[in-house]
Amino acid sequence: MNPSHFAIENFVKNQWRNLEKIEVYKLDPGLKLDRKCIESLPIWIKLPGLALEYLDMEMLSRIASAIGKPLFPDVPTAEMVRLSFARVCVEISTEATLPKMVKLRDELGRVIEQEIEYEWLPFCCKKCQLFGHKIEECREKVTTQYVRKEEHDVNV
Repeated sequence: MNPSHFAIENFVKNQWRNLEKIEVYKLDPGLKLDRKCIESLPIWIKLPGLALEYLDMEMLSRIASAIGKPLFPDVPTAEMVRLSFARVCVEISTEATLPKMVKLRDELGRVIEQEIEYEWLPFCCKKCQLFGHKIEECREKVTTQYVRKEEHDVNV
């Protein structure tokens, strides 16, 4: 007998309890997954040393938009109780190139470079486009084409 959806959901939530948001869905029996079905995923970004004037939700959303779709800040960021860095969950495209910094322009027109730290990024193989391993560890069969070497007669 298979475990109930409720039992599986509780198991997953218990194992991953340090994450703030977990959703477990029951899949339809006839569902077939395509190899490239994951096109986006949520990640946490840190904005270390972010100036106080940028800690409001509107500015955090604008900064996070440079990376992907802003989802929500963590509780200490939302309540402004931790000022050393801001932390925002952002939905990114799996094909996105992620910047290490964004440029902000203040009200005086000065450009400020804001560092972005990614707490965790999934490995994505460039060969098979699947998550969980790097290209060096890919098990997808490599097709090798052999080219016949031409023989040359050399007079000595």
